[in-house]
Amino acid sequence: MGLFFNYDNSVCNEGATPVFFSYDPSITSLKELLIYELSQMSYYSVKLKEIGIDTEKINDRIINYISLAVVNLDFRKEQFLSVIKNIYDCVKELEEEYKAECVKQEVEPQLIIGEKLSFETKKEGFAAINFGERQSILKNTVFSKDKKSLSDIVMMLVSNACLCITEIENYGKYLDKIKDEIPYILYLINHCALSDDELKQKVIDFSKINLQIMKELNFVILEKYGPIEPVDVDLNIKKGKCILVSGHYYRNLEMLLELLKDEDINVYTHNDMLFAHCYSNLNKYKNLAGHYQRSLNNLELDFATFPGAVLVTKNSHTNLDTIRGRLFTPDNSPAYGISKVSENDFTPVIEASKEEKGFKKNVNIGKLSVGYNKELVFDKLQKVIDSFINGKFKHLFFIGLTNYNSEQNIYFKKFFENLPDDCYVISFSYSRIQDNVWHLDLYYDMSLIYDILDKLEKYPQILENTTFFLTQCHLRTVSHALNLKLYNIKNIFLVECCPTIISPTLVDGLKDLFGIKKISKSPKDDIETILNNNF
Repeated sequence: MGLFFNYDNSVCNEGATPVFFSYDPSITSLKELLIYELSQMSYYSVKLKEIGIDTEKINDRIINYISLAVVNLDFRKEQFLSVIKNIYDCVKELEEEYKAECVKQEVEPQLIIGEKLSFETKKEGFAAINFGERQSILKNTVFSKDKKSLSDIVMMLVSNACLCITEIENYGKYLDKIKDEIPYILYLINHCALSDDELKQKVIDFSKINLQIMKELNFVILEKYGPIEPVDVDLNIKKGKCILVSGHYYRNLEMLLELLKDEDINVYTHNDMLFAHCYSNLNKYKNLAGHYQRSLNNLELDFATFPGAVLVTKNSHTNLDTIRGRLFTPDNSPAYGISKVSENDFTPVIEASKEEKGFKKNVNIGKLSVGYNKELVFDKLQKVIDSFINGKFKHLFFIGLTNYNSEQNIYFKKFFENLPDDCYVISFSYSRIQDNVWHLDLYYDMSLIYDILDKLEKYPQILENTTFFLTQCHLRTVSHALNLKLYNIKNIFLVECCPTIISPTLVDGLKDLFGIKKISKSPKDDIETILNNNF
């Protein structure tokens, strides 16, 4: 079954409150300015640490700012300016602290030289946008093509790392030493005269740290909610009031379900939250009714057609360029049109759901099998490994994670039709019943893939002949792609992604610098190129 779970059911269209649409193109310049100011903040964090000053609180602020704003394109101009002004004030304070400490320690300060933003005029908004545009132009003219690509890649990796660190710490575990790496990589990218090759190596080094952080988050979640178990998730629509929970922070879902113990309100998961049903410490709640999702790449459609309140979990940064309506989030600075709620009290979400019409009738759609028995998975994996060692198979293909758009459906249908008998596919999304294909639909969960790759590291002869088709378009896609390179997977392919998620220039940079390519229009040609090593 595809992920258009409830797509053809007319009940999904009834009762939804109207929503509104907006977008401000000046945000791009302000985002560039935000990155510029964060690089300055990172510079003084590194310099203060060099002279023995504790920078833990500074690093926390840098990580929080990145988690808050760098990955959130849905801020209004006024919100971005407010965040930038706060960072600007921090930079000024850090500069003064650094100068004072240098005087105290009788060392020569190394201050940032160059054009600086000023918030002292009444036209600070207009000036800030112009400043951001100049920084963008400067980057394009001064940076080499490779350095600009590496800079963009680093921001994707850093954004992912900051979100993961924030989520880990929300669960009560702290990564103080690792957090030093965030300002340090921003410092290297923006303030050190490194060659392109040196900078590329720094990006690879940070990728290793990023992978470590991602694995730590997976461990923390498993420790809190229990091992992933196979379950049949209800896709049926249940009559009554309802709340949709979208995002990836399970703690918010847990807190909401605790509040609803004595309420007759159904909670549906959405998007990345699907795997919540696989954890026994979440699946035990009676209000957890099932999963609601009409599409993979159009969240606005899902939110607009859901006839209840919508909770976007903390730091999920769902890209909502246009949608406005019955949305809530515990983020400290929610995007325009989304109501802020306290993370300790989701009562406003519950009250809003009571005011909405809810679903008017029951609709039987079916169930979706989600999760896995890890022991059984690794038993089968060993049999696959033995088949390679015995010479039955020569090349291993991975496909995943989930994406079911029509163009990819056609591509992978033809891919399976052209698959040679001596090749084996482990597909985490597209299904095919044939002897040399193992289908295990993980939807949004990448943790098992890393466990499988950890196992395969003991068999370098297999990894040397492995190709991975990374089919998910997501904030973490670039991180996953570079993580796969760390496992020495030679051939990594991306699919066509929305340019607001992964820009064409970023795709070009991944290809030129790391050999990470896009699929072509012809799966037959791609298979022949891979097997003949014609890259």
